Amino acid sequence: MPTPISVSEILSVVAPLVREGGRLSSDTRLLSSGLIDSFATAELAAALEARFGVCVPLEKLGSEVADTAADLATLLASLP
Repeated sequence: MPTPISVSEILSVVAPLVREGGRLSSDTRLLSSGLIDSFATAELAAALEARFGVCVPLEKLGSEVADTAADLATLLASLP
């Protein structure tokens, strides 16, 4: 069984993509707040794939499914 990906690991991937910097936490709204814009969503998918070796379909990276680092950890755990 693979080791779960921690929220802090996800935050380390997300931080360089955030538009205005600032403090990030597990429940910081990334997409719905605009911290990660639609252009950076593709970059986020690529960065997650590069770091964790998991293919993240862009349609899974919407604010209703993966808006926070905690949401992203749950999403990544559900992917094959």
